[in-house]
Amino acid sequence: MIVRPATENDIDGMIALLQGHMNPTWTPERWRRLFTYEWQAHRPDFGRVVDRDGEVVGCLAAVYSERVIEDRLERFCNPCAWYMRKDVRREGAGLGLKMMQHLTADLTRHYVINTSSANTTNLLRRVGFVDLDAEKYVWTRDGAAPMRRQIGVISEPATIERLVDAAERRLIKDHAGLPVNPLLVRHADGQTLIMLADTIKGEGERWLDVLYASDPLCLAHHGAALAGDLLNGSGEFLAADSRYCETPPLNAGRRPIAVPHFTKKTGLDPHHLDHLYSEIQLLELKLR
Repeated sequence: MIVRPATENDIDGMIALLQGHMNPTWTPERWRRLFTYEWQAHRPDFGRVVDRDGEVVGCLAAVYSERVIEDRLERFCNPCAWYMRKDVRREGAGLGLKMMQHLTADLTRHYVINTSSANTTNLLRRVGFVDLDAEKYVWTRDGAAPMRRQIGVISEPATIERLVDAAERRLIKDHAGLPVNPLLVRHADGQTLIMLADTIKGEGERWLDVLYASDPLCLAHHGAALAGDLLNGSGEFLAADSRYCETPPLNAGRRPIAVPHFTKKTGLDPHHLDHLYSEIQLLELKLR
């Protein structure tokens, strides 16, 4: 068995492995989204596979993106769908870890993992990943009402695109049709583009999870006001990982992040290591 870069010819084998063994409740068409996104035409590969005599028995998908951040082109990779077939794990001991080592060896690229399981956290740390956050901030409508007049919120994508720069227009365009809601928050210090996921979790709770915020001070200063504008009542929450707030915000609760989000050390400010361009949107996952 060997570890090698995944090519377009491996996609069907990777989908068969993931659908047949990792999560059979998802259709092959859903898994295929990891390999057919349109925001980056040229990709160095499709991840890594463990190849046994031409059969894919292990895989690690890679979702690539390129973004302009502070006038520099930055390259990103979201490693995801990491799986070794159970019946070959003993025979191929260490090959699962080797896939991750190979994929993330180029440290000119930024690696972000949003959905690791508790079983893989120690393995990720062994290959150089570090925790992004230990907690998230959570706002409710109850603590927000007195602060609502501090901001204005625009939610119409076409209007937002007229008011933001080229890099942010590209970000909105790339996620059109995916479960991502852009908002432009206008406040005394200027304006901030925020991207949200709107999902139902647990016992019918509605969560607005921040996937991206262009300015980490906006949520710190105006998160409660935004919650007052967006939330309708009890059982609804606005949440943001702590790196999206440069300072601890007012009127927010704190919740630990049970399974960390990970990155390899980079030169970017933490709030630039966000949840966009990832399996979260492509597979319609819920942020934990």
